[in-house]
Amino acid sequence: MNEKLQSDNIMEDLDMRKKIKKLVGVVLAAALVLGMTGCSMDSGTAKSEDKKTESKGEEKAKKIGLSLWAYDSQYWTEVRDGAQEKCDELGYELVIADPNNVPSQQVSDIENFITMGVDAIIVAAIDPQSVSGVLKEAREAGIKVVAQSIEVNEDECDVYSSADEYQMGEMTGEGAGKWIVEKFGDDAVECAVLNYDSNPSCIPRGNGMEEGITKAAPNAKVVARQDASTISDGQSVTDSLLQANPNLKVIVCQNDAIALGACSAVQAAGKDTDDFYIGGIDNTDEGRQAIAKGGAYRATLDIIARENGYQDVEICEKLLGGEEMDWRYVIEPKLVTYDDVKDESK
Repeated sequence: MNEKLQSDNIMEDLDMRKKIKKLVGVVLAAALVLGMTGCSMDSGTAKSEDKKTESKGEEKAKKIGLSLWAYDSQYWTEVRDGAQEKCDELGYELVIADPNNVPSQQVSDIENFITMGVDAIIVAAIDPQSVSGVLKEAREAGIKVVAQSIEVNEDECDVYSSADEYQMGEMTGEGAGKWIVEKFGDDAVECAVLNYDSNPSCIPRGNGMEEGITKAAPNAKVVARQDASTISDGQSVTDSLLQANPNLKVIVCQNDAIALGACSAVQAAGKDTDDFYIGGIDNTDEGRQAIAKGGAYRATLDIIARENGYQDVEICEKLLGGEEMDWRYVIEPKLVTYDDVKDESK
């Protein structure tokens, strides 16, 4: 009897141990599942956070490529500085290329912009025909293109931003014509136009200068129109003009650099007098200082260079934001005379 009870107790003990072992196994399995689920949730959350971080990282600063003519010119330097100022305000990156007045280099620079994946390009075409293909390529790649100062075809840029070339010339010519009437009345005063005609995009400016003179002074005569683009051009061309046209009284120039060269030649010829007129365009510091001295150099045209660059980036910002804009964005210039700068004489 005792042996049977002892045997039954042993069996019950074994059954209890089996049940406990089974229960422990179930608990461990459950814990493992919960642990795996917890790890999976943490991992998913981490991945989600990683994606959010990655998404934020993809919101890179906009990048704008800038290709003007050359930075030995105050005008282009101020356009560049204005663009840089606005980019700094917006947190954009400005990538500046200097083609140094070489059309093939400008084409290469724009190709590099496309490869870099810039968001927009601001370009002053040295030779509009040379950049035609690469600007189309940029637009096909989804890059916004703003043409600064020099007109290109409508399918090659989103916006053409500039003072009007003809208007700039006309205002410069009219300034000279009004001086002629004030000084000489209805006399047939001889005039000359020095314009960068070898660049087709500048021809309308020269036309405007010629027509502006005769519009304001109908009896004036434009006896010469010569090609020039630099200070040395202005000086050498004017030397020749003064010898060939001893009665010449007015020279209007495509830019202040040419006008400064012309002024040097006029001074060397002893004609820097009250009855001689030289006018330029660009409102450079050197031009203003020459005008402030009160000699033959009497006017320049302010085409607000720095504001041009600043506004170009503003245009890029609007285009990149999806805003529709007119293709032509006209900037109004202003004639600057002695009265505007007389206090600047050094």
